[in-house]
Amino acid sequence: MPELMNTIMADGPSSNPQQPVKAQLRAWGTWVEGIITAFLSSGGLIYDTKAHLDADLAHPANSMAWVLGDATVANNGVYRKLLGTGVGSWTRVADLPYSFIAAVDAGAGTPNAIIATSSIPLPAADAGALIAFSVFEANVGSPVTVAFNGAAALTIKTNSGNNVVAGGLTAGMVVAGYKSGTTFRLLSDQASAAIQAAAEAAASAAATSAAAAAASAAAINLPSPVASTLLVRNPANSAYDPKPFPEVRNLLATASYVATRTALKALDTTKDATVHLTENGREGMFVWRAGDFSALIALDTQEGVWLKADAIAANAGAWVRQHEGELLPEWFGAVGNAVANDRAAVLGSLAFGFPVLLSRVYAIGSAMTLNNKSVSIRGTGQYISGLLDTGVAAGAYVLSITNTDYTNPVSLRDFSILTDQATVSRGLNVAFGVFDGEFNRLPFRLLMENMEIRGRAVDINGRLTKGFARGVTLKNVIRPQITNVVVAGRGDGLLQANNTYMDKGWELLSDYHATDPYQRASPTDPVFRDCHVYSADKGWSIDGHWEGLIFDHCVSVLVNYCWYAEANNPPGTGGIAYPWIVFDNCHGNFFYEGIHIKEYFDVRLTKPLLYKWSVAPVGFVSTAINLINCPRVDIDAPGLVNLTNGIDNQQLNGIYMDGCLGGSIRRPQFSGVTYGVQLANATADVVYDRGTWRDLPGFGPTPIEYQDLGTGANNGQRDVPLEVTATNAATNSITTAQTDLVTLDLGTVWKNDEIVIDYTVTATKDATAAPVSFTLSKSAGTSAVQFYGGQTFAADSLYALGGLAFTKSGSVRAKITASGTCTIKLQAACVAGAASVAINGVRSRVVRPF
Repeated sequence: MPELMNTIMADGPSSNPQQPVKAQLRAWGTWVEGIITAFLSSGGLIYDTKAHLDADLAHPANSMAWVLGDATVANNGVYRKLLGTGVGSWTRVADLPYSFIAAVDAGAGTPNAIIATSSIPLPAADAGALIAFSVFEANVGSPVTVAFNGAAALTIKTNSGNNVVAGGLTAGMVVAGYKSGTTFRLLSDQASAAIQAAAEAAASAAATSAAAAAASAAAINLPSPVASTLLVRNPANSAYDPKPFPEVRNLLATASYVATRTALKALDTTKDATVHLTENGREGMFVWRAGDFSALIALDTQEGVWLKADAIAANAGAWVRQHEGELLPEWFGAVGNAVANDRAAVLGSLAFGFPVLLSRVYAIGSAMTLNNKSVSIRGTGQYISGLLDTGVAAGAYVLSITNTDYTNPVSLRDFSILTDQATVSRGLNVAFGVFDGEFNRLPFRLLMENMEIRGRAVDINGRLTKGFARGVTLKNVIRPQITNVVVAGRGDGLLQANNTYMDKGWELLSDYHATDPYQRASPTDPVFRDCHVYSADKGWSIDGHWEGLIFDHCVSVLVNYCWYAEANNPPGTGGIAYPWIVFDNCHGNFFYEGIHIKEYFDVRLTKPLLYKWSVAPVGFVSTAINLINCPRVDIDAPGLVNLTNGIDNQQLNGIYMDGCLGGSIRRPQFSGVTYGVQLANATADVVYDRGTWRDLPGFGPTPIEYQDLGTGANNGQRDVPLEVTATNAATNSITTAQTDLVTLDLGTVWKNDEIVIDYTVTATKDATAAPVSFTLSKSAGTSAVQFYGGQTFAADSLYALGGLAFTKSGSVRAKITASGTCTIKLQAACVAGAASVAINGVRSRVVRPF
């Protein structure tokens, strides 16, 4: 037997490893031909299809036949005859004895999943035959598979057992190998063959390139070198000309670089349309734009965004900075070191109504004023960016924004307004014009978030040694939304005089609308959330008609007045007070008054916590809540505390209502308060729901929890027994006529009040035994009193033995059927004879059953 085909098809000589040895091929072919000849000489049968074989049964049992050309590859093979001549059938017993099978890759698969077919079925056994095929297209990945005659795909492995690399199989390459389990093992090491092929291709390409380079170099005729020039091919493409650098740059389609705006404005716009400015702080790209930019150039006095070219009119074009988002003051010349005066640069950035970003602290040497512009300023943090007043005049604002109408909104966020002066300038002013349209319902015009307005210098105790004379002024602002804004004045000590340099932390002003007596076009719905004021005469000063003020979790401490709001409707003009104000969980620390509100139609105070500060002046009398001429009042769970209790006789009164027409005070907590609730003048229809009354001061007037000092009707206390007691220790001689023993002045009582009167008397009867009667009735007042059974009096009696002493106790109930003042008297009389009577005690309790 000759060499196996595996050995014959192994790599040949290094000069041509894919060339097998021809002598071995001839020997192998002779061997195959011998097998076939032997088969035919022994009477073997050959059929082109299995159908032809099955049709020929005229052979004895155990005859052998081959099927060679059936279209169904699996039908080709060696068959044996079963049973005798003319009967039986043919059964396949073996593969054709071919050690080499030619397959075809016609491209039915993909580069990495080859599908090949053969006319001879592949042996089931591993290495049963050598299989060869020509690759249809190069593989693009790894691993690569091949499926023969629809059988399961086999992974192609190199002779060394590796996956074929990407590009390792090229189109037209003939590969040969054996089936081995689930792999198709190549006879050759494909990796080394591919490397060699690639190396040969590279060597050929290098030789070609070297020849081309040599030919090209021989054709170049360069001029002699010239200093500071570059060679440029001439327009005729016949030679190279030396060109200086500026001429070469003019030929290139790349942006030029200029160091100053002066150089930028001097450029020839026919040659340069895109330029990089490298001026310190003003860096950026500018593009030449044709058009009328005269208005923008006139606004841009600091040359931050729009620049006029020297040789071209502003209405013909401009250099325009390319940018996205906010403008930067640095583009307009700002230094941002908190020293150099950046006023002109900051104003320049705000001149267009575009958003501006403050990334540093910018010193402002004099007041900045903006008129009729949309303003949007955002900082990078309220502690690290903002505006610093270094020389703004007395009474002037660092930033003042005045818009005569409501078309331009204002948005201020995430920065601070600071001062290095001691109570000279003011911080911020935002004002809009008067709008007389009825029921004005514009969206919000002012947004302030995460800001601080204060002095910059802080001493070792954490106190501000510098500060504004006034913090923020808002005038006629529709629906301002203000969140987390801190206004702090100069505070160089703990005493009152050390904390009231700033007159107003917030000043809210509203113009009166002469055309609308109901003031329905007034500024509406200002909302303050989580805002703080420190060290001022007034934390919030609110003047004029503001509809719908809301303070949510706000703080005002170290001030004379925490909140001071007066609507101040002009007299004689028909003005009607319709504003309302709401406080929700706010805290105040004051010297004089916590909350002062005048002429607000509806006042809602929910859980305010108000402290009188412990270092107020000696003998200072303060009021926590002072309400004047407010028709509707609702106060829920206020905490009113005198921190000065026992210090320098400083008095704190709780809630004072003057001319208020209806409301309720629920569950207050008084601590160290002298007068808890005082109702004065025409205050009426106010219900007091008792809270906590403790730590009564040990100085000054006698503490009183509730007082009705005015002339209003229907005021009273809920769940608070009104107790009046009286005694008359003197011995009273009584006879058969009714004799007054004692009177009880109940003050003002309300309709449906219930009165309980308890009394105890001690008496001695004369020698005559007889009944003694005791009678309770109203003796004076404007109210109406009804006793048991609808009577105007209540009477009780006992039979007294002559010459004996006795004690009589009674309890009588009555109901008020008409509100008014009320005085009750106790009388006694004997049916016969006389008696001497002493009053041990009479107590009256008024219970209000709301």
